[in-house]
Amino acid sequence: MVRGKGSQPVLYSSNIVNFCVDCWRRESQRGRLYHQYTADAIPFLSLYEALDRMNQLYDILQYPKALAAFRSFGENCGPEKDRVFKTGRIVVLSERREETEREIKELVPLDHVIGSRGEAATFIVRVQYRQHFSWQGEVTWAERQQKRYFRSVWELSRLMNSALNPEIKQMYI
Repeated sequence: MVRGKGSQPVLYSSNIVNFCVDCWRRESQRGRLYHQYTADAIPFLSLYEALDRMNQLYDILQYPKALAAFRSFGENCGPEKDRVFKTGRIVVLSERREETEREIKELVPLDHVIGSRGEAATFIVRVQYRQHFSWQGEVTWAERQQKRYFRSVWELSRLMNSALNPEIKQMYI
């Protein structure tokens, strides 16, 4: 991270995702994801769906590189999955949930990606490592300009949950 004008942080990283939360309840979460490799927002209807979309992005970019891989007997394994990585194409789910392929290239500037805001909250997530079948990195709560580090996906979700639910023990103090 580099400091820009007025001591504002300027972020340069291909693995930054803007996690815009529009609704966050115990039973449902809704919002949009933004990153530099799709021009449109990626909607999500649950926290699991959002994290899965982020993981797909990291798998396709191969950054941060996963140090472990799940074994599977399902459809999404084997030569077809490797073909997507080797051809340098990214698979993105549209709002109608149809798969489309696009070339991996930055489509929008990072300033535009991190400029969008969620109705309930906005988190700028930068996953630095994918080790031990989890993620490690940093999350910034944009509205409060508070940054925290996380050591697992569980801890990341806990940080976001504590920011959005004041009755939970505050981790974002």
